[in-house]
Amino acid sequence: MDDSNVSTNTKSKKRSLEEDKTEIKVSRDTWNAKNMRSLEPPRSKKRIHLIAAVKAVKSIKTIRPTLRYDEAITYNKNNVEKEKYTEAYHKEVNQLLKMNTWETDKYYDRNSIDPKNIISSMFIFNKKRDGTYKARFVARGDIQHPDTYDPGMQSNTVHHYALMTSLSLALDNDCYVTQLDISSAYLYADIKEELYIRPPPHLGMNNKLLRLKKSLYGLKQSGANWYETIKSYLIKQCGMDEVRGWSCVFKNSQVTICLFVDDMTLFSKDLKANKKIIANLRRQYDTKIINLGESDNEIQYDILGLEIKYKRGKYMKLGMENSLTDKLPKLNVPLNPKGRKISAPGQPGLYIEQDELELDEDDYKSKVHKMQKLIGLASYVGYKYRFDLLYYINTLAQHILFPSKLLEQ
Repeated sequence: MDDSNVSTNTKSKKRSLEEDKTEIKVSRDTWNAKNMRSLEPPRSKKRIHLIAAVKAVKSIKTIRPTLRYDEAITYNKNNVEKEKYTEAYHKEVNQLLKMNTWETDKYYDRNSIDPKNIISSMFIFNKKRDGTYKARFVARGDIQHPDTYDPGMQSNTVHHYALMTSLSLALDNDCYVTQLDISSAYLYADIKEELYIRPPPHLGMNNKLLRLKKSLYGLKQSGANWYETIKSYLIKQCGMDEVRGWSCVFKNSQVTICLFVDDMTLFSKDLKANKKIIANLRRQYDTKIINLGESDNEIQYDILGLEIKYKRGKYMKLGMENSLTDKLPKLNVPLNPKGRKISAPGQPGLYIEQDELELDEDDYKSKVHKMQKLIGLASYVGYKYRFDLLYYINTLAQHILFPSKLLEQ
């Protein structure tokens, strides 16, 4: 290669760098922020084709809604929140001791127990929808050995369609609706297997184990054990029968009960019948009345995330405004409860555009992540009570990896 060619190539490179000076500056700032030693060229655009995006399989990163002990208490710089979590922690420990969750008169040496029978444990903390702070001592069921539980056992909860049907019948028949909660429900169920748990590290009991007596939250079999326990009690002590085809729906001549783990919703034309069931439950379980439902005025309920305004014999309104008011702004979506209502959730003849998208890699990932959150929230609302939206939501979900402007609208 002669000198003239070298000179030409050098000038060409300099001219290219001068023309793209803005992009090079952006790239330098980006990589300096990431502590990179060398300067990378400007990011190239990525082409996304609709068909390829619809067929693609994308892993979804889950968001952890709970805190560990060190996050909630040890290193928590918010003193008010730390105090609330500490109070919740002591309340949980006292409840565990009260329920005789494990043997308190003997500790076992770790080296003398079969490793597969040893279950790790931890405290988790979270703030509930109503603003209360909650601590829960749980077993690490995700790493539980398969030989320590029966995979054939089922942990049933009321189907949402069964709950909606019961609410509809309550409105038609002027029923009283009573909402209950059973505290520490799983701990009422005995455990059959020989299992030992590791105390959390902050308790300072290294190399010591506790033998479980109750179905600790997190164990694979705990949900099934509780279901069998409460089912037996409702049938034998409360005179109820489980409805065929709908597990966790119990009925007698006066009362219908929908059971979702530790939450109960009672329906009856006679409030005294509901009170009789409550009295029977309190003989065995720590039962709290969330809403007795005795008023003739409008009563507000929060049943499994569904906000209900019910006036017996008049109307029942369903919604999720409080929940959406909290969640939608986090997705930069305004909530307008007084906005114009449309009779059809989708516009006929509207199609997702077929043109290819051209986006930066980071922009593409950001848009896909936002669409995953939006469609996930829409799906949650749809399956709760807006069944008319499900077809449109499922259609949009097929295009979640093709975040076009039309899809965002």
